[in-house]
Amino acid sequence: MTTTLEELSRRVTAPEAAQNDTVVTLKWTVSQLAQIKAMQDEHTLRLDQLQRDMTLLRAEGTQTRVELRSLRDELPTIVGDVVRAVFAARDTRK
Repeated sequence: MTTTLEELSRRVTAPEAAQNDTVVTLKWTVSQLAQIKAMQDEHTLRLDQLQRDMTLLRAEGTQTRVELRSLRDELPTIVGDVVRAVFAARDTRK
């Protein structure tokens, strides 16, 4: 049986069409993966920034707690000094 030129052309055209579809699908997949990678990189940067911010907030919170503790310890002395100064000033005016 002899194959005709049309039969050979059909046999070549079908795999070429399938290959073109595969190439289009692969290009689409690559572009989607690139977008996903870009979004992942952006989110990674945001998470890194959030972690740095949280570290700073923890450090500031610790410093604030230390300052409040020292203020709590020093407050009676400060108030006592002010009250004595007010009484001393009042006594010198008389």
